[in-house]
Amino acid sequence: MKKIIVLLVAIISSCCLTGSASAQIIHRQKSKTEKQSSKSSSQQSKGLKALFKDNLGRYPYEFKMFENKALRNRLCKIMGEKQFNYLVKELSDVQTPIEYSDFCYNTFMMKTHGGGDLEAWISYNPKLDAIAVTINYHGDYKSYGEKGFSVSERLIAL
Repeated sequence: MKKIIVLLVAIISSCCLTGSASAQIIHRQKSKTEKQSSKSSSQQSKGLKALFKDNLGRYPYEFKMFENKALRNRLCKIMGEKQFNYLVKELSDVQTPIEYSDFCYNTFMMKTHGGGDLEAWISYNPKLDAIAVTINYHGDYKSYGEKGFSVSERLIAL
């Protein structure tokens, strides 16, 4: 009988120790998660800089540019989800590779057979950490931008 009690005490003790150890692991994981969320805003800007820099010379469809969560969120914020979806679904048939000029990353896209009337320009200024988009819908130009940044008129004139 004493052996059974000793065995039960040993089992209960090991369960308690294991429980406290797992509680410490969970606590450590929560701390890491909290730290990561506070860093996420600064990482988003670093992420966009890296997104454009790492994909210089590549077409947006090659690296699924519009599936990048940080970019998608910021574009939706400045232009609205409806306009963002229009941009992705209707104006991304023909794309130019990401290029770097005038201290900005740029790309151009348009609807196939749109005759130059359905097109968009996207620019990212890494110094300002700002995105700008201009959409041409049959001669009606609509511009969206962050922090006062807009697509260069020189890009549209080309």
